[in-house]
Amino acid sequence: RYLERTTKRGRIMDYLDSEGVHVTILRDRKKEMIGFAAYHELEANDLFEEFGDINLANYLRQKSPGRMLVIRTIYIDDSVDIMMNVKILLTEILAEACEKNLIYSVYHPIEDKASSVVNDVLTRLGFLKIKLDGSETMIYEVDMSNPIVVIENMNTVIKTPFNTNEKVLKVFEETHAQLQRA
Repeated sequence: RYLERTTKRGRIMDYLDSEGVHVTILRDRKKEMIGFAAYHELEANDLFEEFGDINLANYLRQKSPGRMLVIRTIYIDDSVDIMMNVKILLTEILAEACEKNLIYSVYHPIEDKASSVVNDVLTRLGFLKIKLDGSETMIYEVDMSNPIVVIENMNTVIKTPFNTNEKVLKVFEETHAQLQRA
């Protein structure tokens, strides 16, 4: 459905048909696709070809002299919890990247601009917008060489009735998000 609605359908389809592109698909309990993310690995000598900007290519080459992961598109169906499912997709992709010793990743959206939910999840996972010559780009970066895990489990250590109180749980969720963004 997403590819039918987006104005970037042609660009996304061309990307998905490219050599070396991987797609992680998220399915619900009925095995229906509810989301996907597409990405590829990139060698440092291919940076200019990928981004078309010599300053950006030089910046990224200094950050990661070897291979990196480039995430190009993330989609979650709007009939499900978008925030939670974007987190799941990105966590799976980044965990797989770490297994392959890809410790640097960028989000370079085909859509030219990420949704506010994707922006928030990227920030909470440690991605930062790349700034060149003092101005922000639409590209996010993360160095995964020294990961930190922030676990949200306060509801398991507080006593009844607080561990099921919606207001208390909402405060936990909000403060957890604030901590991740810090």
